[in-house]
Amino acid sequence: MASSDGPETDDLLRPPQYVFPDFYPAEEGSINAWNAPGCHRSEPEPQQRLGTEHTVTTTYTLKERTYQQQFSDIYFLRLSKLKPAVEEVAAATWRGVSVRSTVQELWCRWNGDG
Repeated sequence: MASSDGPETDDLLRPPQYVFPDFYPAEEGSINAWNAPGCHRSEPEPQQRLGTEHTVTTTYTLKERTYQQQFSDIYFLRLSKLKPAVEEVAAATWRGVSVRSTVQELWCRWNGDG
C-alpha cells in the first residue's frame, strides 16, 4: 500500500539536485553557468602550488620548563582532605598504643641498648 506522504520510489533513484549547479558538470542538453548561450567561460585551468622556503626563527621558542611539580597543588589538597578520615581510622585501630614509646623501644633494640 503506497503512502502519499513519503517520496516515490522513482524519486529515490534519481540523481540529487545540486544547490550550486555551476560547480557541477552540466547534463547533456541542459544550460548552466558553464554552457549558457553567449557565455564564453571555459573550464578553469588547474593551478600549481608554488614552493616555499622556511626559515627557522627563535621568536616563539619556549624556554626549558620542568613539570616536576605541576600536580603538587592537587596532591596537597587531596592529602589535606583525606587526613581527618585517616586519623580517625588510625586512632580507632591503634587505640592505647603510644607512638613515642614504640619508636623508643625499637631504637633501643636497634642499637643494642634494650
